[in-house]
Amino acid sequence: MTEHEKTTSRRKRLRDMELLRISDPLYELNVVNILQENEILRSMSKQERRVKQFIREILNTFEINRLIYLRQAGLAWLVFPSATHTRFAHSIGTLNLGNFATDNIYVHVDGENVLLRTYLETADILEEFLFCLLVHDIGHSPFSFFLEQNEHLLREGTSSHEELRLEYLSGEGPKYDAMRVKANAHGLKTIFQVIEDYNKKEGFKALNLGIVKELFGKTEDKKMKALSGLVEGVIDLDRIDNYNRDSYFMGLKLSNYSIKELLESIVIELSPYDGKGNHDPCICIREEGELHVQQLLFSREHLWKKALDIDVIRSYECMLNEAVDLVFKEDSDAGKIFLMTDDELMNLISLFESSRNSDLLSRIRTRRPYVVAFNKKLTLDKDEKETRRKIRNIFDTWKTENKFERSEFILNIPPKFGETESQWLDVFIKSDYELKTMRDKYENLISHFNRQNMMRRNTIRIFARDNEILDNHEKELDDLENALN
Repeated sequence: MTEHEKTTSRRKRLRDMELLRISDPLYELNVVNILQENEILRSMSKQERRVKQFIREILNTFEINRLIYLRQAGLAWLVFPSATHTRFAHSIGTLNLGNFATDNIYVHVDGENVLLRTYLETADILEEFLFCLLVHDIGHSPFSFFLEQNEHLLREGTSSHEELRLEYLSGEGPKYDAMRVKANAHGLKTIFQVIEDYNKKEGFKALNLGIVKELFGKTEDKKMKALSGLVEGVIDLDRIDNYNRDSYFMGLKLSNYSIKELLESIVIELSPYDGKGNHDPCICIREEGELHVQQLLFSREHLWKKALDIDVIRSYECMLNEAVDLVFKEDSDAGKIFLMTDDELMNLISLFESSRNSDLLSRIRTRRPYVVAFNKKLTLDKDEKETRRKIRNIFDTWKTENKFERSEFILNIPPKFGETESQWLDVFIKSDYELKTMRDKYENLISHFNRQNMMRRNTIRIFARDNEILDNHEKELDDLENALN
């Protein structure tokens, strides 16, 4: 190699390094630098170098790049202007927490405590663990959870973001095929294509997609289920970053727990516990981490109350779903929405010139939300789908009988209607002498949070286009409220 070629090669390496230098203000301006200097690379173990190189390739895939254009908090930035953070930033933050966790969380196995990184390297699943943290959100549609319960998208067969993620990673199915076509049109590979290439490289082990699925919770193996709790569990790295990032960029300053101390208090208990009673492998919190778990719960509750479940955010959610419904009415091929970015969906909506659609889009863009007419907590039937159908039928019949225009009133049924999260009760607190659950120590506190959560998820809202419509139809709204009893 000539001196000119060496200089050119060195410049390219430095340019690549700058492209992969990612700063995150959430963790004390910690820098995620996937491609290290050559001398640092040489000082790493072979497996560490392999992980760095693999993560670098995954960062350049179509699915990960698409996350740059999906806002983490949906349309919340219309109310909280700094909440423009993206799912890409969240995914990098979760990976960052994963790197910290592997060097600070201990696994108790065969009577010994070993660092999580050492355990994962010994089990040869370190790549799979970090990979899961990076790609966990690739299945999200535009505006995140705002559209996940859209009736038309559900009828089109658009699955949950967890199911879409598994389809993309498996490299088969109509939605993956659509993803691959779009990726290749942009000159990028899909994650599955990178994995295929990676598995063919000499000196590289195959990334085990079976292990990836297990780490995403698709397993009956008790030890893997315990490990998967850091990826998709009650106190997983995804949730920790999610709550912290949302509250930070919404300016709420609610996350007053120490993430560092919370993670350092976690123990993955894989040995049968020989204290009072036996327990399956599980994630435990040492006593010194109890306060941080409580603060995490309080932060989560305040985030919902102050931001995510307020009337104005739900109003924008309704307006967006109404606009998407109108797109489906005019375009039978609207099922392609699941692959779009936030801005691509807004542009698609703008192509349909119906007065109702243009009015909805204009109101979203100029921050003029519908006003809440009333909200009502409902008693659920056992079948959630049937409950949704009944509510929708009552609302549609009411609008028809009173000859209202479609967009004068809109209905909001919250996502995951009727579900709750009682699994917090089963989080273990570990002392030197015994293993207790949160149920044993904080049942009243967690039950309170679950009741609040259940109330939110069982509360529907009716929104009106403006206050004038609201004032002119008080009697009709009373009739609707009575019909929903």
